[in-house]
Amino acid sequence: MEAALALEPERYPATPVWWSDGDILAVGMRAADEAVITAGAKDICKILWKFDVNRTAVEVYDIEKIQQSDDWKLIGGADCRR
Repeated sequence: MEAALALEPERYPATPVWWSDGDILAVGMRAADEAVITAGAKDICKILWKFDVNRTAVEVYDIEKIQQSDDWKLIGGADCRR
C-alpha cells in the first residue's frame, strides 16, 4: 500500500504512518483546497480497499507544518470503513 502512494510523490510527499493498530492511516499532504485534500484522502481509501483494508480511516496532515515545526495540523481525511 505504501508503495502505491510512493508512485505519486507530488501528491503524497511523505511515507504514511499507521496509528491505532491500523485503524488510522496518517498521511502528509501539502495544504491545498479542501476539495483537493478530500479527494486525495478518498483516493487512498480506494487503494486501501484494493488491499482488502476495510477498517481504516485516513487522516491528512499538513506536511509542511510537520517538517517546519513538528506541528501535526489535521487538514482533512476520509472514513474508509465499510
